[in-house]
Amino acid sequence: MAIGVVAFVVACATYVSRGSGVEMGQYYATIYPDAKVSGADCKALIGVLSHKYKHKEYLWEIRTYKDGEQVAKKGDIAQKYIREGLVSEVTKKAQATKFSGCAIQAGSTNEVSKASTTRQNIIPMINDLRPILEKYNKK
Repeated sequence: MAIGVVAFVVACATYVSRGSGVEMGQYYATIYPDAKVSGADCKALIGVLSHKYKHKEYLWEIRTYKDGEQVAKKGDIAQKYIREGLVSEVTKKAQATKFSGCAIQAGSTNEVSKASTTRQNIIPMINDLRPILEKYNKK
């Protein structure tokens, strides 16, 4: 795969660096097309989500684009977990730039209570993804 776009959404930001195309926090990471995630890192992210978190597909979704058009989708994140407008924003950016790569969303934009099962599922998922994504967050 060519360049990657990854969009991860969960609540409670600890730091944001939108200028680099990456937003990361304790419970979330969002990667936009301008982050230019490598094909290898995109495959690594997809591998972690589709294998280790296969039975938690309600928390993530992978969309693959070719020349700005969506060609595949894995996972099925619940609409209530996505920041309003994020999917549209990423899709428009992919179309406008004729983007080829992947867009990934995971987590929840809603407050996640300390005792919730959702939070218990999100924390290890984001911790598994963080090493792949941190190099793209240039503050």
